[in-house]
Amino acid sequence: MPDDQASPSTLSELLAQTVARHGDRPAIIDSSRTVTWREIAGLAEGYAARLRSLGTERGDRVALWLPNSADYLALIFAVARLGAIVVHMNTRFRAHEAGSLLRRAAPAILIANFHGAADLADVFSDVPTANKSSLRRVLYLGGKAPAHVPGGLAMEPLQGEGTTGDAALPDDPCAIFTTTGSTGEPKLVLHGQRNLATHHVFAAARLGLDQPGAVLLAPAPFCGSFGHTWLLMAVVGGASVVLQDSADTGALIRRRGVTHMAGFADTLGRVTEAARGRPYDSLRVFAFGVSPFVDNDALCAKAEALGVPLRTAYGSTEACPCFVISPDGWGTAQGGVLAHPDSRFAIRDPETGLDLPDGEAGALLVAGPSLFLRYDNDPGTTAAALTEDGLFRTGDRAYRRGEGFVFLGRYDDTIRLGGFLVDPSEIETFLRLRPEVAAARVVGADLGHGPRAVAFVIARKGYLVDEAALLEACREQIASFKVPARIIALNEFPVSEGANGRKIRVDVLRTMAAALRPVG
Repeated sequence: MPDDQASPSTLSELLAQTVARHGDRPAIIDSSRTVTWREIAGLAEGYAARLRSLGTERGDRVALWLPNSADYLALIFAVARLGAIVVHMNTRFRAHEAGSLLRRAAPAILIANFHGAADLADVFSDVPTANKSSLRRVLYLGGKAPAHVPGGLAMEPLQGEGTTGDAALPDDPCAIFTTTGSTGEPKLVLHGQRNLATHHVFAAARLGLDQPGAVLLAPAPFCGSFGHTWLLMAVVGGASVVLQDSADTGALIRRRGVTHMAGFADTLGRVTEAARGRPYDSLRVFAFGVSPFVDNDALCAKAEALGVPLRTAYGSTEACPCFVISPDGWGTAQGGVLAHPDSRFAIRDPETGLDLPDGEAGALLVAGPSLFLRYDNDPGTTAAALTEDGLFRTGDRAYRRGEGFVFLGRYDDTIRLGGFLVDPSEIETFLRLRPEVAAARVVGADLGHGPRAVAFVIARKGYLVDEAALLEACREQIASFKVPARIIALNEFPVSEGANGRKIRVDVLRTMAAALRPVG
């Protein structure tokens, strides 16, 4: 952390510090425009003033359905300036997911670009009216609005105008992200201003995003905690954020002088291929996550031969990505040491709850300034996720390594699809809504083009399962990255008998899935 400034306690303070130090540096760069940090602050205040004039108050929820953009960044700070809460919506959501999020998060205002990965007007037409009942107004950015928004909501373009005072307080909730859940609906993770502002100061310093000339290629959508974390680390250092405006990632890295990237093994693979044997002179850090579907060691060796400087990290939506970051010499094991000096972790035996010695794998528990406030409107799940000594049960396996830990994987069956962690029960719950499906189980498999979901279903009595029809229903109602590559009908699931009853043999299903060919 810079020695000449105090750690910010609100997002408003964070942005003000960045403007004071780096106001004229480029903040967001894409093919159409470059916006400085000072201009981001101006946009944020103008948008905040407009939202206040529309009656937005402390604690209100404002949903964002937007692509990565300067406006998205400015709105994060605009909403925080009012003490309100951003509900981050993935533009790849379809009606089933969007409707669930709107119903549970209950935003009063939706700010949208209607021409994203999924056209919002089409998505909204399939969302039940009751799920949209909290919305009183829709504001749009970019392009033209559709002829109508289902439900007769008031709609107008969002224009930044006027000024307004900073009402942000350190203990204000400010962001809702969706994460995986065991109930078939993603949990809503609520973060506060203080934990987001302070964590990212230390994480940015660990990764060198506060160093002169830092340029980040935006690694993921800002609506997810992963992309959001890297965005806020760039804010801390006044680094420039380059938006993906070309399919040729290699050329983009060289043209923009990108110094920092982050992504999973598939992203690293694309970067190494795009290098065409020529090192990237500008790259200082590539923070990557390992994948169970590729030879990670071979991929890392290829990247290092090209001079790509690799780092690893670990985090979660609840604890913030980059909760730990690997130090120099750590190697390619996923994990690292604590980013924030006040954070802590424990590796415990899941049966006894006792702490385990170095090198012995167990349940990973974490705590610290970056930890979420709670699951929104779900005190029972929040209480169950925390231990008596205030540690968060991550559901992950890890082992202690010196002052840090190495992440080994999930204790549950969560899979990563399209760059997002997805609980199979989300897809299973949707499939079980179909009249012909009595039961469903989803696993992850690589059928030749990276990890995909594969669903196994049992037909309801008197029905037949039509794979093509089920796949089409999925494409219409859920995000494309969640749509299964195959949906296979079984007479019964493979099971094992044990002292605790019958259990589905997920390992057998994974083996079956891996032997399939994708449709088409």
